[in-house]
Amino acid sequence: GIDPDSSRNLRIVDCTIDVGDDCIAIKSGTEEIPSPLPSENITITGCTMLHGHGGVVLGSEMSGGIRRVSIAGCVFDGTDRGIRIKSRRGRGGTVEDVSVTGIVMNDVLCPLVINLMYFCGKDGKLPIVSDPNAQPVTEATPHVRRIRMADIVVTGARSAAACLYGLPEAPLISSSGAS
Repeated sequence: GIDPDSSRNLRIVDCTIDVGDDCIAIKSGTEEIPSPLPSENITITGCTMLHGHGGVVLGSEMSGGIRRVSIAGCVFDGTDRGIRIKSRRGRGGTVEDVSVTGIVMNDVLCPLVINLMYFCGKDGKLPIVSDPNAQPVTEATPHVRRIRMADIVVTGARSAAACLYGLPEAPLISSSGAS
C-alpha cells in the first residue's frame, strides 16, 4: 500500500487501497539505523482500506518514533486488523498522540491490535522479545501512549474487539490511569 517512512507533514486523502499486506504502514526506521528520524504530523482522511493485513499500521519499524497521527473518516473493509501498532523490545521508539475518529470497519478480524511483542526483524525471534518477565527500561524499549479512539462503528468483527499486548516494563495504561 502506502508506506511512509521517517516522514513529516504528510496528508493521505481519498485513497482506495486494496493489497494483500498493510494498506497504510507508517514507519520510522529500525534499531539498525544510527539516528532514525520520526514520522510525525500525518493526516489520513477519507480513505478506504480493502483486504489488507492492517488498515492503518504504525510500526513495526518505529525506532525514530511516530507521533501526531490523525486518522478520520475512513472505511476498513475485509482487513485482518483495523488499527494496528506493532513493535518489539530492541526497537525502541514511541508511538504517541494518535487520534482515530469516525471510522467504519466491516468484516475485520480484529479492529484494534497493539502488539509490543511482535516478532519482526532479524532479532525478532530472540527469547527476550516474548519474555513475559519485566526487563530493564532502556532506549531500546518501545512505548505507546495517548491513543484516542472515538466514533468507531464495527460490524462483523471475526475475532475480538481488541487484542492488546504491552510489556510488563512499559504497560499500556488507559487515559483514566487504570491498567
